[in-house]
Amino acid sequence: QTCCSSDLSISKSHSRAGMEWVWWPGRFEVISTGQSTLILDGAHNPPGIHALVETFQSEFPGRKATVVTGMLGDKDCEGMCRALATVAREVFLVPVGGERGADLAWLQAAMASVAPEIPVIPLGSVDEGRLAVAGRELVLVSGSLYLLWPLVLFFPMWAAPLILPNLADPTQSYVLLTKQLMPAGLVGLVLASMF
Repeated sequence: QTCCSSDLSISKSHSRAGMEWVWWPGRFEVISTGQSTLILDGAHNPPGIHALVETFQSEFPGRKATVVTGMLGDKDCEGMCRALATVAREVFLVPVGGERGADLAWLQAAMASVAPEIPVIPLGSVDEGRLAVAGRELVLVSGSLYLLWPLVLFFPMWAAPLILPNLADPTQSYVLLTKQLMPAGLVGLVLASMF
């Protein structure tokens, strides 16, 4: 509405069309790799997790996911566990955030207290979480931006063999996936924001 009411000559229909194209990486970002569907969401507080669960239930009605989560200890972890349990088939806990990270044994107990029927497995690293969910049909990764950011950085390396099966030079995976998957201009905006 600000653009439409300022001196910028952007019509409401153009503004609406532009907003339909907005993509926020890590907010209910669905990545399909043939056999598996991976959902990345940076929700890290109860309102964010509730919005994630609501969207998940709308997009995948009646389905449960393998959940990979790690949380910061200063968040409402019990409330987030309660919400995530409503869409979880199983839960893998991974450490995030260094000293601020919630203790995995405590998280395991919190999840068990709200959903004792769901298997909860603590792991030693995000990479162990990646290996643990290999081959799972539907995977939901959420709970902390500290958890999501490494996945966003390393996703091209892990996904390149699936998305670009004829990739001759693996060192080109980031460049080729950027060209294939990212909206035009986004890389430039990211680089410009750093300097």
